[in-house]
Amino acid sequence: MKKELGFAMLEVLISFLIIMIGVLGLAGLQMMAINNTEVARYQSLAVLLASNMATQMQSNAAYWGTAPTNITVTNTSITGGPAAGPNCGSTLCTGPEMANYDLQNWGASVASTLPSGNGQITCVANTPAVCTLTLFWLEKNVALSNPTGAETGQLASGQSATHNYQTMVTIQ
Repeated sequence: MKKELGFAMLEVLISFLIIMIGVLGLAGLQMMAINNTEVARYQSLAVLLASNMATQMQSNAAYWGTAPTNITVTNTSITGGPAAGPNCGSTLCTGPEMANYDLQNWGASVASTLPSGNGQITCVANTPAVCTLTLFWLEKNVALSNPTGAETGQLASGQSATHNYQTMVTIQ
């Protein structure tokens, strides 16, 4: 009987170890779920921002129907697009002035919504004109807690990676 003293304690300790390994596994799953939710959140926001700009472009066929070639929008800075004009929220504007106003508002929204977000619009002169909207942003990846240096891929580094969303718009 004396040899069996403490046997129940050993069983409890082994059971506790097994439970802790399971809890750590669940914690890892939870971390990945949170990371994937954040990725999906930014993708959803990018879809909404691109759809908003697509609607603005289709409603301003006077400018976008002539198909400018390549426009880059970083915050409210527009490269390759229409010249700056008045505040079209309170003034009647021409097609190019309205396009600049829409691009500035869109760029500010992209920059404030997506981390390091910016946009690019590339159009091809067809009948109807076809434009490609692309949004770019940075996202931090979940990283390994104790990397050995032999790992590869995005999860090994835990650094920010550039993501993008692209859609096409037809202007008639």
